[in-house]
Amino acid sequence: KARKGNREAMESLFDMTKINVMHLSCLLLDNEKTASVILPRIYRNLWDQVLSGRITTEEDFAQAAILKTAAFCKAAIAKKDGKAFRIPANRDFVQEIGEDVVVRSKEWETVLGNLPPLHRFFYVLAGSWGFTASQLAKLFHTNEETVQMALQAESTNLNRILAAASRKSGKELTLTVEQFHRALENKRTGTKVPPSVDQTVLLTINALCEPIQKKLRKKRKRIAVTIGAVVLVVCVAGGAVLAAVTGKEEEAEAEETSSTSSVA
Repeated sequence: KARKGNREAMESLFDMTKINVMHLSCLLLDNEKTASVILPRIYRNLWDQVLSGRITTEEDFAQAAILKTAAFCKAAIAKKDGKAFRIPANRDFVQEIGEDVVVRSKEWETVLGNLPPLHRFFYVLAGSWGFTASQLAKLFHTNEETVQMALQAESTNLNRILAAASRKSGKELTLTVEQFHRALENKRTGTKVPPSVDQTVLLTINALCEPIQKKLRKKRKRIAVTIGAVVLVVCVAGGAVLAAVTGKEEEAEAEETSSTSSVA
């Protein structure tokens, strides 16, 4: 239905995925305001794929929504910093981690905010969203071995960030990798799409669907007119045949009556 420009079907796809898209965008960008700007662009791209027939099921749409979110967030960061996703020299994913940390109210927020973009994407996408090493290698134009090296450094990097934050805040801060990803998942529960963003996507859906529905209405009208014309022709033809048959029957009866009268 969505492929045919059905507004209700497209709105259903949006409602089904918008929290996940908003949640992932906020984590990857570490900025809710930027995530709100990106979200309508993600869905505009998804609608193009739906209407062109490249996405045909709800499952495909849900998967595409996550992949597009990762790609759009990566592009947004790269646009501001072309070096943000460069693989570190000698593939050293620990170097410079934990320097000049900014301490936030919660441990997981401190970790997320002090991870470089490349590391943040690796850890969030792999640890919380199930991205494979192959998918990450493709997204960042590297190989699976490099991805595995980055993922193996996660625990060390969390400890380095929290150790530096502990020294700066004067409080002991600790967090395991499992606790970090559990906190990221729990954050999803409170995620909301701002009403203005929600409205922007719904207006886009309406703008895309209206021309398609208008064409469908015209097509249905032409079909109805054609069917009506065919029915009319059939009725007229049927009436003519019926009239001819009736006329012949009347003539036959008249002849039979005349013959009977003559015999009498």
